[in-house]
Amino acid sequence: MDIGAIIFELSPLIFLIWGRPFWKLWLLSACLFHIGTSLLLNIHFINHIPLVLSFFLYPLLGKDTLQKSGDLVLRIVMVIAFLEGIWHLIKRINGDGSRLLFNLLSDSETVLHISLALWILVLLMGSVSTVKDFRLKYRNDGSLV
Repeated sequence: MDIGAIIFELSPLIFLIWGRPFWKLWLLSACLFHIGTSLLLNIHFINHIPLVLSFFLYPLLGKDTLQKSGDLVLRIVMVIAFLEGIWHLIKRINGDGSRLLFNLLSDSETVLHISLALWILVLLMGSVSTVKDFRLKYRNDGSLV
């Protein structure tokens, strides 16, 4: 089991080199892994959700959407991410934990339910994004590899 976890954690590099659709396929498997970990072990990785979501959400917006209204949205998201990073840095310097947005949630059952709901949402959005990438790759290359 330990070797499997090591292989799983080192395998993203291979999928990343293989291409964007396969990278997103690995991210979907990571979402399923985190959902399973939350359900079976009651260990939530709620801090990983914004990172994984960023890989799926940005390509879904599309170039036209970003040119029309995305500049303002992207700037707002970047400012929020920057402020979260500063807040996280200050908390870490003071020796506090690393939960950025979820400090007010001290009930572990509530955090677990929120984590599961968010991971399922990321999984659904990621599935749409991954299917879109595979269709685009298949249409352009004529093959999946």
